[in-house]
Amino acid sequence: MNRLVSPQPEQQPAPEPEKQANPQITLSTDEIKSDEGASVTISGTGFYGEKVGPGVQVSIYALDANKQVTGDAIATVSVSADQIQDGSFKTAFTVEASKLPAGASYALVAVSNPQAAQADQKLVALSSFKVTESTSPEAPKNK
Repeated sequence: MNRLVSPQPEQQPAPEPEKQANPQITLSTDEIKSDEGASVTISGTGFYGEKVGPGVQVSIYALDANKQVTGDAIATVSVSADQIQDGSFKTAFTVEASKLPAGASYALVAVSNPQAAQADQKLVALSSFKVTESTSPEAPKNK
């Protein structure tokens, strides 16, 4: 009895799943003293794929009482695509104390591909921080 055996197709290894974009941004601190200004390191992760485009724009905005972004950007820094490694980047901001009044809350917003016309062509990450009054030691009193 002869059986025909058809060759089994060669199994190809499954392609690696594409990394999913899950953009997040963090600040080196969540509270800044009012007389110090902001000199902070910003870390971004999850910026993968074609939506990154030419890079990521990171800006600081004031937040209103409802925690909504309001007004123009107080400061902005750009992170080019070649500074983003495996979806991650680090950059730094320095903002004068006078631009960040105490008692206010601020948003840190990272937007990839900022020139894209459509929102679905961008990746957006948001974080926030507060500026608090500085507590300076009292000056000695003269008697």
